[in-house]
Amino acid sequence: MSNVENLLGDDEQFPVAQFLSNTSNLILRSALRTYPAITGLKVVEARTLHEIGQHGPVMARDIAKSASLHETQVSLAVKKLVDKKLIRFIRDPADQRRKLLTLTPAGRPKFKSIAAILEQRRQQILKGMSLKEQEQFFQLLNKITDNAEAMLLVDSYETAAPKKLRKAAG
Repeated sequence: MSNVENLLGDDEQFPVAQFLSNTSNLILRSALRTYPAITGLKVVEARTLHEIGQHGPVMARDIAKSASLHETQVSLAVKKLVDKKLIRFIRDPADQRRKLLTLTPAGRPKFKSIAAILEQRRQQILKGMSLKEQEQFFQLLNKITDNAEAMLLVDSYETAAPKKLRKAAG
């Protein structure tokens, strides 16, 4: 009997989304402990700082896209990172109206610390997988991601019925 057959059980339905969510939640719970303990930053702040260090100078909206974060999360993280003097705004030389984010001298060692944590966590998550297995794993994750994005395009469910406006009393 294969591992998949063991997972299916009697009803032959395996909750793929739940399994992926559970795994993601375990990784996130670990991150929620790790980043504040080592860097003094919350996970979203650390991810934002890493994106700026990796791709900067960069606009905040680009961070949201590349890190799969909501723009509000990035905006709040940027404010905190600016307050902590780890990042700063600079004018875009190509368009003086745009402001870009870049690391400050104090932010560079914090970025290196976050990069080291990411690498250590990557190694731990992929531990026991050969390079070929890792390649296959990422190919399969990409397929799952593509399929999930396609689901979003065809889903037409409303999460809540629009409320009718009430007439003013009187």
